[in-house]
Amino acid sequence: VILNFFFFVLSLVGGFLPAMAMTAVLSAQLRTDLVEQLQEFVEFWGGRQSDGGVDEENGGFCCGLDHNGKRLVGNKMIWYNGRGLWVYSRLRLAAQRYGLAAPRRLTSQPDGMDASHYFLSVASKARAFALERGRDEHGHWVVETTADGLTVLQPAQPGYIPSSGYGMAFIAEGLTSQFVATGCTNKSDLDLACHLLTEFVKQMDDPQRQPDAGWPEGSSVPGLRTLGHHMIAMNLTRQVLEADWAAARLAQPGIGEALHETLESLSDRMVDAVFERFLHPTWQLVLELLDHDYNRLPEETAASDLCYLGHAIETLWMVMAEAQRRRLQRKDTAAEAASGGADGLVTSADALLLKAARLFRRHVDVARDPVVGGYFRGMHVKSHTYLLDEDCKVKWAHDEVLVGCAMVLSQRVIQQHDPALCAWAARTFQTCREDSERLFGLKHLNLPYWKVGGDRWAKPDPPGNYNMGCKSLPNRREHYHHPRMLMALIDAVDAVVGTSSNSGALPGHEEQGNRAPESQQHRQ
Repeated sequence: VILNFFFFVLSLVGGFLPAMAMTAVLSAQLRTDLVEQLQEFVEFWGGRQSDGGVDEENGGFCCGLDHNGKRLVGNKMIWYNGRGLWVYSRLRLAAQRYGLAAPRRLTSQPDGMDASHYFLSVASKARAFALERGRDEHGHWVVETTADGLTVLQPAQPGYIPSSGYGMAFIAEGLTSQFVATGCTNKSDLDLACHLLTEFVKQMDDPQRQPDAGWPEGSSVPGLRTLGHHMIAMNLTRQVLEADWAAARLAQPGIGEALHETLESLSDRMVDAVFERFLHPTWQLVLELLDHDYNRLPEETAASDLCYLGHAIETLWMVMAEAQRRRLQRKDTAAEAASGGADGLVTSADALLLKAARLFRRHVDVARDPVVGGYFRGMHVKSHTYLLDEDCKVKWAHDEVLVGCAMVLSQRVIQQHDPALCAWAARTFQTCREDSERLFGLKHLNLPYWKVGGDRWAKPDPPGNYNMGCKSLPNRREHYHHPRMLMALIDAVDAVVGTSSNSGALPGHEEQGNRAPESQQHRQ
């Protein structure tokens, strides 16, 4: 109540002293709470030796778990394994700075494994599983396998992005993270990630590509363009460029100048697509679906006005992260800064950051459920009809709201040029955290983790099960958006209040100062 009153007064005076709002929210106490939740994640997924989410015998991750973390089925989705590889590689980088420990079953032993070695071991085994068991004899990425990877449960679907395409992209993201986590020494990981990124974009650009299933009527057009595809390509491109920069700082081989320029151009293309193609100029909302030539779908179809709000919110914080990367790393942006910039801003990257942050606010406000609380994952704009189904409220969308708000609060450019936006982000951050705990938290049931989602009220509660994103799992548990959010928020706090150690920072980023958080699907 006190914080809400503080934010209200702050907004009335036009956002005076935005740094106060920033430090009131991104506090040392918040950091302590976030690290505790991240440690809970580590314990939930790795607390069991042979029947938990982390498969120590075969490598990789089994996401069909009960509410106490016990494995229900050993099925493995290849894209979930790519995501897990990314998470544990990032945990290895930041374990010491965050103050994390390995699961208690390991640390309680006399020769217990420390956190950094544990996270690297999990990531390395996941990498090996993906590369050895994740492809068929033609080199295509399969969709789903048994726990040992020897039996394919869902074969590869070459050219179909929601299965093999996303699997390929998340493996690339995991390999990029693994490359940095191991000191940028295994260039083959980065090379393969670049190859997979290139193949993913080729699939996106295939005019005859099979359209994604599951979208509303009117979306079954060859080569359908989706915001989700562009979001994945943009975020992966940024991470590859960041990894290349980290390798250069460590005097390790990177991707080479020619490919670097190609990926910078790809980044420009993806960002431009968000604002020039998917953004509806009148509604100022980012649409999810366009035809292959980036034209809006026929207005009489249900697909024409779909704003998949979770994707839009996620995409816009990723644009903010890309703007921060450009400010830190791009030569042309450095030249702008040296010359003093224009329009009161130092660089074009600053302008992009502000543009994305303001549009982020609009989408979060539109997504808000004023009756139940929390945020809807999608809506049809013309009828102002939200997607009211069994997956109406999903935790990953709330995670993206928190990440974006933390990014707004941690950026000096926004504090200086739009203090009212900072005041809004502070209020929204607090509200979203409370909503997430109320809708998806399970501590009131004495259960150790979080729900993935549910209907408008985030039902059913346990013992009911939920399997959004993978119907072959009796009860899906989430190991990507939740820890990514926690790491991003810890990094935002560290950017604001500082830490006693930077030993876990991304190589080459140790002295950045006001850096972007290091951590950075149709139904995810």
